[in-house]
Amino acid sequence: MSAAASASLALLAGLAAGGAVLLALALIAQAPAARRVVPVRALAIALVLAGALAALAVLALGMAPARLALPFLLGGVRPLLALDAIAAFFLVALLPVAAVALALTATPARMTALVGSAMLALLAGEAATLALGVAAVAIAGAGLLRPRAGRWPLAWVGFIAVPALVVALAIPAGDGRFAALRANPPEGWAAAAMLGLGLLGGLVLAGLHTGFARPTAVPANALAAAVPGQLGLYVLVRVLADLAGPGPAWWGVPLVLAGGVMALHAALRAARASTVRGVLAGMATAQAGLVVLGLGMALAARGVDDGPATGLALGGALFGVLAYGWVQALWAAAAGAIEDGGGSQHLARLGGLLGRMRFSAVGALVAAFAVAAVPPGAGFMAAWLLMQAAVTLPRGGGADWWLLGLAAAGALAL
Repeated sequence: MSAAASASLALLAGLAAGGAVLLALALIAQAPAARRVVPVRALAIALVLAGALAALAVLALGMAPARLALPFLLGGVRPLLALDAIAAFFLVALLPVAAVALALTATPARMTALVGSAMLALLAGEAATLALGVAAVAIAGAGLLRPRAGRWPLAWVGFIAVPALVVALAIPAGDGRFAALRANPPEGWAAAAMLGLGLLGGLVLAGLHTGFARPTAVPANALAAAVPGQLGLYVLVRVLADLAGPGPAWWGVPLVLAGGVMALHAALRAARASTVRGVLAGMATAQAGLVVLGLGMALAARGVDDGPATGLALGGALFGVLAYGWVQALWAAAAGAIEDGGGSQHLARLGGLLGRMRFSAVGALVAAFAVAAVPPGAGFMAAWLLMQAAVTLPRGGGADWWLLGLAAAGALAL
């Protein structure tokens, strides 16, 4: 084994060990005597930040993918872990958010279990391990997140997403291994089933911000909702852009329309919000909508073998993932400080804080510029790449392609 391959495998093993230690810390924190001795919050934040640096090294150095089969069975299946560019990218996007959530939360044990489960889910190399990670995220998050009236509990979300992912990834390849799916992408009814069930599982998870990142949630719980939300976006990218293989162009149309409507509705809700938390919840969902829109354009462009448009749309979606995570963490920290210092979360009562809370105000402004279509922030890069992809889409030919590109460009412009 080469030195580069050994380094990649070592980073994979270290990240997996970090996720397992986070779960162990969550169990230790349940015992009052152990909690007084073991600094759970500090250790968890250190592990999460170390994991973010390891994932960033994988991306910066362009390391080759690594796979690791665990030496035991779970339900008759040998778990397989994998670390590639997609997993590393989502770890870089998620773990800084998790560190802020751990610092802000009043229940570090539950948040630690949530983050550890999400880390192991992102490192899954086959369907059963990914489904187990999603189920663990649903269980760990059930104690942190309270749905809106009329919304399904998080445990029910797991009951929908987990079977959908298992069937979506297991049927086409037989054993559910991601490497086997890439080598032999599904065709015909198997491809359609994989697409539909993958969309169901991913959108159910990604849509958690609509039901759980509500204006009444404290900033730490809004970030807790971001963890399964990011995991849902990962599932969409993994299944649609990596494993499903090229399909017909119409596969992307529902995502373009759904993402555009989701982004516009959430942005309007944020603009009309009367509280800091309302703005935070609306913009988080709006960013998720832009990511879904970008994935839809990438699928549509790939269906007609338009490589440039596919790359632009996928790049815009990934920049949107960064804005979705990092900016939200900064906003949540600023929102918590502003609410504590100002004594209220209502915008009409918080005027003039720039002179009294300089650091919090500057943090909120930096987050706003980063997510806005203003260079050089991630939001600008996402919007710029997505707009170029929308303008490029009509090269697919026909009036329907012009309408699709016009709908995507109109949503981005608004």
